[in-house]
Amino acid sequence: MPDLRDDVSELFAAITGRQPDGLWSAPGRLVLLSATDGSSLSIAVDRRTIVAAGPRDDDVLRVVSAEFDQAVEISLTDLDGVQGRAGWATLPLGVAWALGRSGGDLAAVPGIDLVIESNVPAGAGLGSSAALASAVALALDDLWRLGFDRPELAAAGHLAESEFAALDSAPSDHLASLLGRHDAALLVDTRGEVESIDAGLAAAGVTVLVIETGLDSVAPTVSVERFGEASDALRARDFDAFARALDEPDSTGGEAALAAETARENGARAARVTSGGTLVTLAPVDAVSRIQVALDGAFAEHGFSAPEVYPVLASDGATRDA
Repeated sequence: MPDLRDDVSELFAAITGRQPDGLWSAPGRLVLLSATDGSSLSIAVDRRTIVAAGPRDDDVLRVVSAEFDQAVEISLTDLDGVQGRAGWATLPLGVAWALGRSGGDLAAVPGIDLVIESNVPAGAGLGSSAALASAVALALDDLWRLGFDRPELAAAGHLAESEFAALDSAPSDHLASLLGRHDAALLVDTRGEVESIDAGLAAAGVTVLVIETGLDSVAPTVSVERFGEASDALRARDFDAFARALDEPDSTGGEAALAAETARENGARAARVTSGGTLVTLAPVDAVSRIQVALDGAFAEHGFSAPEVYPVLASDGATRDA
């Protein structure tokens, strides 16, 4: 993270000729379990999107990403005209638009330079879009002194993603990115009520291992009863019961099934498929290296490309870093 902050600050200075007024970051999120009634149990992960930002002397919003060799500039008065049509910059521009739709007076605020860097993998089911929207929303709220609270910023991020950018999005994704806490899980129920559960996974030597197969998949939901059992087990720090509630045999075959089987055979206590062909596993910390090596061997034996494997920790939510 320090290197990421240095990189984005240097890029901001190279582009604008000045230092940023601040640095803001937000984590990706991982959905551990979803219920048929729409409730979800997630963690903010220890991979983040960071934004360097500073006000301009005009009304232009300029967005630069370290990943793309292109700056996108648009007047705050013209945001409606680029809805869904600004390529990679659509979502950060949409956040400004959504803050205006949510009560911010965009006619009364200055333009902003935004420079973005991230180590949240895209397309891996780790909420890279939510991390981007949350980091930008927090930066703009601070610089424009709008005074929105975290749930309001989450709602603006969801509006930007679902309406301005026309992407699949759940309000809970943005809540997890903005409200996550170290070693805690976030439960969002059907009413949008939020409970932070001190999970104690790290203290118990348990890690969440994310295995990215690269295949399309839809995360299966569980019954409300099973979701409740999992939540109760996590509150009680009964990780055996939580693993039983989390575990989901994969019936699709192929890479996901192979990854789940291999992980379980090498120490994982639970495995289930989530979005984007990503497998979520619960494993003892001392089994992580063994699982990674076994996955490489099993995938090579079956002629599959080796999966990306990410141990993740439950992380604090969005914050101003400098």
